[in-house]
Amino acid sequence: LEPIVLGVRRELADTIDAAIFRNREWRQYPLVRRLWAGLIDLAIVFMVAILILTAVSGLDTTEIVLDPEGLLLLAIIALAYRVPIEARSGQTIGKTLMGISVYGPHGGVPGWWRAAVRNLVGVLVLIWPIDAVLLLRNRRRQRLGDLLTRTSVRRVAH
Repeated sequence: LEPIVLGVRRELADTIDAAIFRNREWRQYPLVRRLWAGLIDLAIVFMVAILILTAVSGLDTTEIVLDPEGLLLLAIIALAYRVPIEARSGQTIGKTLMGISVYGPHGGVPGWWRAAVRNLVGVLVLIWPIDAVLLLRNRRRQRLGDLLTRTSVRRVAH
C-alpha cells in the first residue's frame, strides 16, 4: 500500500499547489510537498530528542521544554540529521517520501558546505518569517539558506 499512500499524498499536495499558484512553475518547485517533507523531518527530530531526553533523564521526568537549552538540543539534532543526508543524497526522509530533493547550482547533490550553510540558516527561528515570505514570493521557492548557497528544492526526476 505504500506506493498508493505516497501517491495520494503527493497528488493532494500537487492539487493544493495548483489551486494556490496559477503559474506552471509550482510543478518543478512544489511548495506543499516541501512543507509536508519539513513536517515529516521535524517529527523525526522531535522523536530523536525525546529518545535522548528519555535516555538521559529517565522515563518519568522526560519532557521537551522550548527553553534555550531545549531549542539548542533540537537544532543540534536537526543539523546532525539533515546535513550529512542532504550533503550526500540531497534528500532527507521527508523529502524522499514527498518526491523532492535539494540540488546544487549545477544539479546533483549540494555537497557538505552547502548542506551545512542552508541548514544552519534553516534552524534560526528568527529567520522563519523571512523564509516564509521568500517561499511564497520567489518563483523558485528558495528560502534564505537556498539563496545564500545557490541551491533549490525541486521534484525528483523520474
